Amino acid sequence: MSSFCAQENLGIAQAQNLGISWARECAATDILLMDDDSMPTRSLVSDLLRARKTSWIQPVVVSARAIGADGEDLSNRAADDATGMTPCSELNSSGTLIPATAFDLVGVFDDRLFIDCVDFEWGWRALALGVPPVLCDGVAIQHRLGEGLRLGLRLPRPIRHYYQYRNVLRMIVCSKALLRWRLSQLIKLPVKLVLIALLADQRSERLQYAVWGLRDFLAGRTGNFNH
Repeated sequence: MSSFCAQENLGIAQAQNLGISWARECAATDILLMDDDSMPTRSLVSDLLRARKTSWIQPVVVSARAIGADGEDLSNRAADDATGMTPCSELNSSGTLIPATAFDLVGVFDDRLFIDCVDFEWGWRALALGVPPVLCDGVAIQHRLGEGLRLGLRLPRPIRHYYQYRNVLRMIVCSKALLRWRLSQLIKLPVKLVLIALLADQRSERLQYAVWGLRDFLAGRTGNFNH
């Protein structure tokens, strides 16, 4: 078994990759990804495995629907498939069960992103290689978004704006993202800046991080924030 002791924050992508590597050394056949702000049911894994067996495409990545404290479905796709298995292009990692063999085909998570867009980028890559992400409409986990609300605007910690702007711009120009997603982000990014300037707390700090993200995207910088 591999041992590892991190002396610094390596980012979610590398943390997941280390966990995946350890699990595969232990002969795991499947990898379950979970965020620390998600609450699984006792039967989550067996429910996902049961749902996966109904898919005529194999291998397939199956994910539970994320439900917020107020009952809101936080998943990126509304249920629209009579089979109870809704294809999705933007994969949220928490509550996702991935066959270990899928990593041989798709590769692991891109640790250059550090955080933000990590699961989306992997899901697009998987989809392009014939390993579709699917939401299991009958399987759910409780999930709490680690963000605050201000006048209806969902706000992360200020530094997250750096990764969001840098990584989303990177995904627009050099990923397997669908055209629909690229176009929507080109609209959302400037609108978000206006909303931050008008509504957010710590607005100057938030805008500075967003500007750093834009500059580092143009400079081709990746990894952890280092300004």
